[in-house]
Amino acid sequence: RLRCMRTATQTPHIALVCPPQPIETAMDVDAELGRIDAGDVLEVDELVAISTTMGDLDRLKKWLFRMSSSEGSSSSSAALKPQLRAWSEQIQVPEPVVAILTDAFDEQRRLSSVKFPQLAELRNKEASLYRRIKSMVETLLATTLKGKMARRASHVVLMRRQRAHPSTPSAPS
Repeated sequence: RLRCMRTATQTPHIALVCPPQPIETAMDVDAELGRIDAGDVLEVDELVAISTTMGDLDRLKKWLFRMSSSEGSSSSSAALKPQLRAWSEQIQVPEPVVAILTDAFDEQRRLSSVKFPQLAELRNKEASLYRRIKSMVETLLATTLKGKMARRASHVVLMRRQRAHPSTPSAPS
């Protein structure tokens, strides 16, 4: 693993090797990629890890290439340029995969409705159906409870009438 040191006490060429954006993952997704090759279906967390890793690798590759091609560097950093170029060339990132996975997940680690508009439509439809079903159930419960309460209230009223007027025949309950 490459550790980046950004302090002034470090040797000047170390700062050159540190990408401007932090790398978010350990970049070890061989197991997940092997499972994909075997035809397995990955869980969302595994897809997020692959997405993050591919994005990080793509940024790192481009950054290393830019650093190896930059002009006006000191002699100590100029000596590193061939190594930086070699590292950038060793990173193989499948561009179609990066294009699909870039911004594929939202903050909640779910597939992005922005990236996949069909998914947004399905989620909206699901939410609408949920609201309709919930409203129906609430209406049914309210109606059932009102009916039970009304029957119970009429039963109580009849019982009170019977107590108040014992000679009056009561209606069956």
